[in-house]
Amino acid sequence: MPDQLGKSSAGKLDWQIETLRATAFPKDGQMIEGAWWDQLMPEPPESINSRPKEGITEEKGPFENGKLIITTQPNRIDFRFTVDFEKPEGMPNLGSFCNSEYGFFKIVKKWLTICNEIKRLAFGTTLLYPVSNKEEGYRLISVYLPYVQLDPINSSDFLYQINRPYESKVYPPIIINRLSKWSIARYKLFKMELSGGEKMQPTFFQDSYACRLELDINNSPEGVDELPKEKLVPIFDELYSLANEISLNGDIK
Repeated sequence: MPDQLGKSSAGKLDWQIETLRATAFPKDGQMIEGAWWDQLMPEPPESINSRPKEGITEEKGPFENGKLIITTQPNRIDFRFTVDFEKPEGMPNLGSFCNSEYGFFKIVKKWLTICNEIKRLAFGTTLLYPVSNKEEGYRLISVYLPYVQLDPINSSDFLYQINRPYESKVYPPIIINRLSKWSIARYKLFKMELSGGEKMQPTFFQDSYACRLELDINNSPEGVDELPKEKLVPIFDELYSLANEISLNGDIK
């Protein structure tokens, strides 16, 4: 088992999760139905934001150690498992990405068994690995980018983005886009202190840095009318597997 903020036993960075996302797009001419929370969750949402004229519904509530947000639009649905940004202390962190047992995956897979006809499916995540400074971040991230020559000392504002298309092994008619974006993020850390009346107030603590990896793994819509219902969960598993492979091995062809 890897240390929470250390390297895994394989010597790779133990990326920490800021956000997990699953997105589905309906078959042409179809619409995504709304208000899924009650069918997927044992407790009602904390809040519901509905915009009927636009066909948008956002359901939100606490989930595990973060928040779950289900946003339904006529042409897409997004499931997001994210940190509670209303709690400003420390760097955003839901846990290790190498752990695939999060309840988020179970919720998404349950929805995939009862959803409308789907043409396109995507898995996305934002991952962080804390470092002491920008130079250390550049040195660590350069290990994952064999096709990039990065000068850790004399470089700044680095951002590398690339898509590596991949033929699906689960459903060969589709091509999977493997989009990765690599950078070094700077955060302002806060600590909570008691103010007058014993009210907790965030106080600036220090700057902090992290290697940042954003992944968007999705099937190309070209040449696809509808994804087979029985293939939706296996395809989603494949999307996650490809994201995990990139987090371990970097920009691979």
